[in-house]
This record gives sequence, C-alpha cells and structure tokens, in this order.
Amino acid sequence: VEFKMPTEAVVGTSVDLKCEWRILGVSNLYSVKWYKDDHEFFRYVPDNNPKTQMFPRLGVKVEKRSSSEKSSNQKSIRLKDLVLESSGQYKCEVSTEAPFFATTFQTANLTVISLPERGPEITGLSSHYAVGENVTANCTSWPSVPKANLRWTINGEPVKYPSLPTAQTNFPQGLVHVARMYYCTDGNSSGGVYVFAWARKMVSCLFRIKRIGYGDEIASAHFRLRVSSPENSKVTTS
Repeated sequence: VEFKMPTEAVVGTSVDLKCEWRILGVSNLYSVKWYKDDHEFFRYVPDNNPKTQMFPRLGVKVEKRSSSEKSSNQKSIRLKDLVLESSGQYKCEVSTEAPFFATTFQTANLTVISLPERGPEITGLSSHYAVGENVTANCTSWPSVPKANLRWTINGEPVKYPSLPTAQTNFPQGLVHVARMYYCTDGNSSGGVYVFAWARKMVSCLFRIKRIGYGDEIASAHFRLRVSSPENSKVTTS
C-alpha cells in the first residue's frame, strides 16, 4: 500500500487522498477503509450495496463522486471545505478476502493552516515629528494559524536593537493575532537605539508564516519618514 496526500493545505480548500494498492495471489479485495486519528470516516466494500459508506467525523467532509467516478472510490477520495479541525493523521487500510484475510495500511499527516485575510498594518503614527522626538508605531497582523512572525526593518535593513515584546491574542479555532511595537528615539546606536539622521527613512513591518513543503508566506507594510535638516527640525510621514 502506498498512501499519498499533501502535508499541508489552506482552510477552505480541498485535498485528494490516494491509496495505491496491489493484491498478490488469488485473493480479492474485501474493503478499503479510511481513518482520521484512528476513527473511520469512509468505507469502500465492492460486494456491498451501496459500495460506499460514510461516518461523520469532525473536520472531515468527503466529496461525493458522480456515478462515472464511483469506481475510483477504491483508491482515492477527496476531502473538501477543509477547516482547522481537518488537521490530523489519516490512514488507508486495505483488506483482502479468503483465503488469506490479509490487512495492511499506511498513514500520513495533514496540517491545515489559516492565512491572514490581508497583510500587516502599521498604526500609531502622527503626520509630523520634530527631530529628536520619539516615534512609536505598532504593527499588527490579522489572525492566522500558525501565528505570524513580525519584524521591523529600516531602509531594508533589520532593526538591530532589542525590540519590544510581541503581544498575542488567541481566538477560537486556534487563530492567533500578533502585534509588535516599534519605538525609536534620539540616542546612541551602540546603546540599542536608532538615531534619526537627515535622510529619507523607510520603516517597514514584515510578517512571515512558515509553510511545510511550500515557500514561506510573506507580506509587508511600510511608512516613510522624511527627516528634515536640523535647521528645519521637522520629521514628516508619507
């Protein structure tokens, strides 16, 4: 038996579970059974009428096949409308009839993730700042599973001073809302504080969500600081 399925999927999508098997000798197929976390949710028995039977399981919704596709039920099924509860271990179990009554199985794991509805947002800025004035901004990502990793950059370079703590809010179904603060003041860079010089500064917040077998999910938000000369003593955002 060879069991094939994706290792990861996004909420609301569908996945195909394929169980490739071959019977050696004179035995015939008795049944193909599908399990999630050791609980059966689908059964195919070619000698029964009807040949297929479904059992309700949280997070499992099997797509019904048309009459022309029903013969494929013995080797593949499709799960649709995935939710976070669809994550778990799936098993395909194949049994034969007499004289051997053999049973074999294979398992595979599925992780269902929920991506943020949109990219991160930067809030807390004023339209004008004086040179040397403190600048505080907050970056917030929308709820997701797994939670997003947020970081700040200035002109594309990672912020090197110690960042302020990350706030986390847990929602139903495991969704996680993440926020991180940016705090900048006039000071000595060796002490972990960034010095605003006379230049254009692009301050960005980036979020990253690690995915299994896929490229990481990345998005960003930006605000631009236009720092005037010390004589003008103004910082503006745009």
